[in-house]
Amino acid sequence: MRDSALRYLRTCLRACLPGVLACAAAQAQEPTLKQLARTSWTPRDGAPANVQALAQSADGFLLIGTASGLFRFDGVRFTPVEPPAGTAFPGSAVSALLPLPDGSLWIGYSLGGASLLSGGRLASFGEREGLPRGTVTAFARDSAGGTWAATTAGLARFERGRWRRADAASGYPGGMTTDLVVDRRGALWAAEATGVFVLPRGARRFERRAPSLAGRMGATGVPREAPDGSVWGASSPGLVRLSGPAGEPAGAGPPLRRAPDTWGLLVDRGANAWLFGAYGVVRVPLPAGSAGPGAESAPAAPRALAFSTAAGMSGNTVLALLEDREGSVWAGTEGGIDRFRAAKFTPVARPRPLHMPAVAAGRGGAVWVGSVGEPLLEVDGDRVVEHPGVPREITCAYRDPGGGVWLGGPRGVWRSDGGAFARVALPAEAVDADVQAIALGRDGTLWLSVRGAQYQGVLRRGRGGWERWGAPGGLRDQLAAILAVDSAGHTWLGYTENRLARAAGSSVRVYSAREGLDVGAVTALLVRGGRVWAGGVGGVAVLDPERGGRFRPLRVSGAPLRGISGIVQAADGDLWLNGVAGVARVPAAELRRALRDPAHRVRVERFDLRDGLAGSAPQVRPLPSAVAGTDGRLWFTSGGGVAWIDPRRIRRNVHPPPVRILSLQAGGQEYPPARRVVLPRRTTELQVAYTAPGLAAPDRVRFRYRLLGGAAGWQDAGTRREAIYTNLGPGSYRFHVVAANEDGVWNREGATLDVVIPPTFVQTRAFLALCALAAAAALWLLARWRQQRVADRLRARYDATLAERMRIARELHDTLLQGFTGVSLHVHAARRLVESRPADAARLLARAAAAADATLLDARHGVWDMRVAELESRDLPDALAAAAAGVIDERPIQLRFVVRGERRRLAHAVEVTALRIGREAVANAVEHAGPGRVEVVLEFGPRHLRLRVRDDGSGFVPEDAEAARRSGHWGIAGMRERAARMGGTLTVESVPGSTLVSLVLPVAGTE
Repeated sequence: MRDSALRYLRTCLRACLPGVLACAAAQAQEPTLKQLARTSWTPRDGAPANVQALAQSADGFLLIGTASGLFRFDGVRFTPVEPPAGTAFPGSAVSALLPLPDGSLWIGYSLGGASLLSGGRLASFGEREGLPRGTVTAFARDSAGGTWAATTAGLARFERGRWRRADAASGYPGGMTTDLVVDRRGALWAAEATGVFVLPRGARRFERRAPSLAGRMGATGVPREAPDGSVWGASSPGLVRLSGPAGEPAGAGPPLRRAPDTWGLLVDRGANAWLFGAYGVVRVPLPAGSAGPGAESAPAAPRALAFSTAAGMSGNTVLALLEDREGSVWAGTEGGIDRFRAAKFTPVARPRPLHMPAVAAGRGGAVWVGSVGEPLLEVDGDRVVEHPGVPREITCAYRDPGGGVWLGGPRGVWRSDGGAFARVALPAEAVDADVQAIALGRDGTLWLSVRGAQYQGVLRRGRGGWERWGAPGGLRDQLAAILAVDSAGHTWLGYTENRLARAAGSSVRVYSAREGLDVGAVTALLVRGGRVWAGGVGGVAVLDPERGGRFRPLRVSGAPLRGISGIVQAADGDLWLNGVAGVARVPAAELRRALRDPAHRVRVERFDLRDGLAGSAPQVRPLPSAVAGTDGRLWFTSGGGVAWIDPRRIRRNVHPPPVRILSLQAGGQEYPPARRVVLPRRTTELQVAYTAPGLAAPDRVRFRYRLLGGAAGWQDAGTRREAIYTNLGPGSYRFHVVAANEDGVWNREGATLDVVIPPTFVQTRAFLALCALAAAAALWLLARWRQQRVADRLRARYDATLAERMRIARELHDTLLQGFTGVSLHVHAARRLVESRPADAARLLARAAAAADATLLDARHGVWDMRVAELESRDLPDALAAAAAGVIDERPIQLRFVVRGERRRLAHAVEVTALRIGREAVANAVEHAGPGRVEVVLEFGPRHLRLRVRDDGSGFVPEDAEAARRSGHWGIAGMRERAARMGGTLTVESVPGSTLVSLVLPVAGTE
């Protein structure tokens, strides 16, 4: 019965112990002071020196009081705080700061006096306004909204524009007061030279709560409240509790933590006390508030973090401490400021960096860390234990499926099953060789990849002992960079040149580019649930049996994954990858989508130096560079050491960054960021500077902005803190900017700025209305003009048609009428001679037929405005002489033809006009006047052509010519119109016995 009970108890312990150990490890995850990420700013970075006071404003800025003035820091830029225009700060050395919720700020000075900066106004106070003289050491705001100021000469409360001093009547001694605090119950604590005094909420008198905290350094102590409501004090002896969580007195007792020469205290939100003094900084966890002062002895303080510029700090002495809203702790020194922050990864703190660390998971959440030049370490929470029993040259660490831990190096291989490490016998090929990888198969086969002087490749120890092992395809005697064993008993070996081998008993399959593998040298392997993840220089690929047994790449959004040497999968399914650019986390949901859709690009969360990692992942050895601990934590190695993260409790910044618009510039002038800014007319460009005081990771704060009233929507500015707009017109705009912190928490409200650009007169609505009226009038005039143009075009077309008809009528008159008149004369003459002289009659008929043919051809040319037949082969004098002779024919009329001047060819139209008019004049004389003599004179002048036709016939009067025109005879009228068309003149002079037709045509040139 007893044995059964013991077996049952043993079984329960086995079942519960891992959970208990994991819980204990989880509770020990708070990083120590040396594990916090530290960043320093000095005057080289723009930071002020001699920092004496630190505070955080209502809008998130870090306020820095120094011996040279007040500064503001948004995490990126240090900016001096200037007083309002026309005012000045009463002192330059700032010793105390108190930001108020409404944005106001109390400023205390080292040489005495205080100022209230509120709403763009500055009010200063000194002894005349009731403030005790001396350096202002602290401010506090009580539960009623009143402000208290402590100085080296006393304590006072600000009431109705003046300071009322706390004197003996109020129960306060009124001596040197170094610090103030108002607890959650509304009680005011003040540390004075003779003791610690408390003014309960609503009370009028102070109570002495504790004896003096003064020590050798002359300070009177610093009271601070813990998260549980207890109040603690620090002075030269160390840390003491002044009250419990309910405000009960703590009683007398020794310091709970001894820290000699302490002059400052900060209690953070994690119930850690930060003590600082001449020794540097000490950070210790506070005990539970219910414990009494005698519950523990007074142990020595933990080893302090000594401040020195040699250690990378901004200065050698801490003068002020502050915890901001995001949990970072800021230290002000004589040389600048330093920030302590719990990063997402917690490093293993060592006095010296670990060189080429190799990690293997141990029991209860602990890990084993081997390296080159350092002893073997067992890391359990914040406890690091050295094990000198193993040589200091470890190049490989491995945990087998049974929980055994293997270590390898040039001096051999060691194994532990929970006890001491025992040396493993190796073959001659592995003596003095670097151990690259170790794996233990399910069947007990031990795999070893070594590089040595005698052999390079893979060794395998089975039932028959050690043997050299080599895969087909040129992999024999090749070093395997990484080894892994799956649950089915297969051993996977990763090689260079993009090759991966799977050994299953005596069969071996090699994967390469033909099977879709494309990662370069395979330096990381993870086999989980039949799925194989392979990582290398070129990224990550997965072998999914459900997808055809081929590898396919894991595609990522953003920068590609490179140099992957460690792959682990957390309990929630997230995939963690360690590479040259840091660690990447692929959420499980993204993985599932990528496995369904090979083209999907997964979104990854990236971690680097700013998250607590020290350097990049190793690429050759030790491998793998990422392992999963037995408590769920993930461990990653790099060139600078080892760091872990708990994927279940990743430290996240839940505070959205406050956004503030700093300035507006337009036209070379800067405007203060008022709620509404009216810019000058004709402004087309503006530049807006903005910021978001994200003090934890300011270089990762991302911004988006937009300009309402403009055409563009949201613009992703990344980390840029400036917006520029061009080509703006008049109108009302609203600039809106939002920001997200390093964990993607957005401040959706952001900050806004209204901008008005007034229009010029030409940009006003009245001007636009005038322009509209003018445009309407212009359109009406244009319509009228177009209507007139259309009418003119129609009229011109009509006139042209009429003119063409007139021309054709004249041509027909000049050709058909004249020609057929001649034909008619020849026919009549032939008829008279047909009986008496048949031969002459035949000759006349032939001449009549020829004249008819010529007349028809001439008429056709005239209608189509072609060249006149007579002028085709003859010049104007010959053509005109022939035409005149043809008209007279055999009549008893004497024809005299005279040519004067330089005979030459003229423009075709001039010659046709002269020919037609000359023939018409001769024809008119022959037909109507009965002349006996006709004289034709053609005179070529330099600028004019002159033609005169004179006959001695009966003549005519003007009434006869007009009557002839009305009856359809166009003789003289046609000649005038033809002359006018050519710009010439035609005159007719007629008396009985003489008629003269004179034509003058301008000569434009020769043909």
